[in-house]
Parts: sequence; structure tokens; C-alpha cells
Amino acid sequence: MITNVSYYKYRIMGSCQIALFLAFTFIAIASVNCYKCYTCSTLNDKNCNKAQSATSATFDCDTVMKDNACVQISFVFRGTAGLARGCILGKATCDDVKKEVEAIPAQYKDCKICKDNLCNGAQAQ
Repeated sequence: MITNVSYYKYRIMGSCQIALFLAFTFIAIASVNCYKCYTCSTLNDKNCNKAQSATSATFDCDTVMKDNACVQISFVFRGTAGLARGCILGKATCDDVKKEVEAIPAQYKDCKICKDNLCNGAQAQ
């Protein structure tokens, strides 16, 4: 009889440990933002500055970084206005983007960071 009680106690404790592990894993996964973003640049795609659609190029950003956002960047490179869309670290700001663009060197015009799937597809102004 004691062995049966010990066996069930062992089974219940094991089930509780698995349930707790899964709950903590779910919370950890749910707290990381992973988005799909439009990805293109007018330097190699003349349609990049137009509103994006279902046939536009996209990228699952979580394949390269876990906490991410989508970005749309307007710039001038070698006298030509340009636009780029893609993924960015979730904690990055437009000030960070400006520093990177100016380091190319290019002239920074505008930046929009958004945190939703395919949120960076609006037509450039």
C-alpha cells in the first residue's frame, strides 16, 4: 500500500513540475516580440517606396533576432532619395537609426518603428 501511495505521489509531483516548466516557458516566449516585416530598399527595388502588398517581400525577423520590430527609413544616398524597410531590434530608437544611416554616409530623413506584423508597409511620403 505504501508503494502505491509513493508511486502516485511521484506521478503527481512529476506532472506538477512539467506543468510549471511549460507555464514558465510559455510566459518567456510570450514576452518576446517576434514580427514579420516588409523588407526592401529602393536601391535595388524601385517599388519599395510604394505601399506594400501581399506579393511584396517579407521576412520573419525572429529568425535572426528574438526581440524585434519593423522599421521604415527614408534617406538620401549619393543625391538620390531612398527608402528601406526591414527588421530592427525591439529596443532601438529612430535616434539609433539616424546614427547608423549617417555613418554610411547618407542623409537621414525619417524613421518609423512599429511593433506589429507587416506594419511597415505604408507608402512613403
